[in-house]
Amino acid sequence: MSFAFHARRVRNRGLPYKYRYTALRCAVGRHMPLGFTATWQYITGVAGSVRSDEPALLRALDVLEASRAGQLREMAAFGARRRAEKQRGYGVRRDEQRYRFGPRWYGADAHEAMYQTVQSLWAEHTALPFPEMPNHDKTDALIADSYTAGCIWSYLRSGGQATGDNRAVLRRCVASLHRRPFGGIEDMETFRYFLGLTKMADLVLHDALPLIRRGSVDDAAAVREVFLSATDDKPYLRDTEPDAGNPEWINGFLACGYSHELWVAELRGRIVAFATLSIDQLGHLFVMSGLQGHGIGTDLIVHAKRARPEGLRLHTFQRNTGACRFYERHGFTVSGFDDEPGEPDVTYSWQPRPSAG
Repeated sequence: MSFAFHARRVRNRGLPYKYRYTALRCAVGRHMPLGFTATWQYITGVAGSVRSDEPALLRALDVLEASRAGQLREMAAFGARRRAEKQRGYGVRRDEQRYRFGPRWYGADAHEAMYQTVQSLWAEHTALPFPEMPNHDKTDALIADSYTAGCIWSYLRSGGQATGDNRAVLRRCVASLHRRPFGGIEDMETFRYFLGLTKMADLVLHDALPLIRRGSVDDAAAVREVFLSATDDKPYLRDTEPDAGNPEWINGFLACGYSHELWVAELRGRIVAFATLSIDQLGHLFVMSGLQGHGIGTDLIVHAKRARPEGLRLHTFQRNTGACRFYERHGFTVSGFDDEPGEPDVTYSWQPRPSAG
């Protein structure tokens, strides 16, 4: 039976209450983005005593339906974007595969759901002993466990944030755990231990760090919103490019060739930042005003450097001192000035450090 079928039964006052309660559990079985137990614990924790309280039962269904609706919208947009990307020869990055299909809550309450789930899973995990393993696997397993657990503990201690070096460490830990799972059929204790650790790491990653992915004209409304938010207190930036983020602006930029790329930062299903890259230039980088200073701009800079390992240059206005300090912190140095009449700008360049030896 479908999710909609079970949802109708939950709302059907003509049914005995125990059947409506069972129908809610069946609905969770059709939409359990955190796994069955964690999804059930979250929606009932928000709603109250669903076993005997009808308003709580309906509240729990509302929470579940809102998450499912968010997932359906997101997956529809993902499908449309993937069809366009395939025509251009682009594949799906592994980090986006994990983000789209791994454990993650959808909707406005995504942070609360994932943070509470990690809290619960962490309490269970810390009560487990480290599994017995062959010595040739144990060293790698201990290292993976130590670094990953450190990132999870830091996330919980900070109220749901990943800061500083923990951001890069967490990404490496998640990639490593998925690349080389520990345990298996012959060692279920180890397998379950690291499966739980991997699930927590995925949830922390998907809650605290943005997905960096290719943007397209379908993202125009969100990109425009980011631009307007980031420039709200800097009207001179809007005056320079008043159409930034509009569909025509994105289409015109991407039509310049394959070297012209739009990258967006998506956090909990919402685009919160974007950057443009051309042959050797970082053309734009904007982060929503309420999320500046949280490492999202740094994630885009790191990605830009990886995409252009030979070097980058950019232009920004001299009076945009916050942007100047940001680029200087990330290894860009001044390589020129433009003091022509109008808004004077400064050119920054970044070159990779020469390899040792």
